[in-house]
Amino acid sequence: MLGLIHVLVRDDLLDHDYIERYTSGFDELADRAAAWPPTRAAAVCGLDPADVERLAALYGSTRKAFIRTLIGAEHHEHGAMFFRTLSCLPALTGAWRERGGGFSRSVGSWFDDTVDSGAYAAPHLRPTGSPGRSA
Repeated sequence: MLGLIHVLVRDDLLDHDYIERYTSGFDELADRAAAWPPTRAAAVCGLDPADVERLAALYGSTRKAFIRTLIGAEHHEHGAMFFRTLSCLPALTGAWRERGGGFSRSVGSWFDDTVDSGAYAAPHLRPTGSPGRSA
């Protein structure tokens, strides 16, 4: 994420108005991210630096960018910092101001009320002879 922030700042893919009005600590974050060029971030994450560049450019140029995570990161030593840093991305690009943009952490509790899980059953797609389908 610091590699993405590095590129967003370097390439000025920022919503300066949003940052000025609704955030604090931008200069400190930018200074911290300056030490994380795409080559360093990619090496730590096992990625190609071009992928970090490409993701940052796509994210920074998508007006209604939305990030959704599931459970897992909070079970690691720096899980809280993961979420804190991740939520900086929509603040830097102003995605929070867009309907449908921003960030959400979900444990799936919304699933039963909003998704028709029966649509996934698709008994007609089961292989012949599998339980629930006649041969």
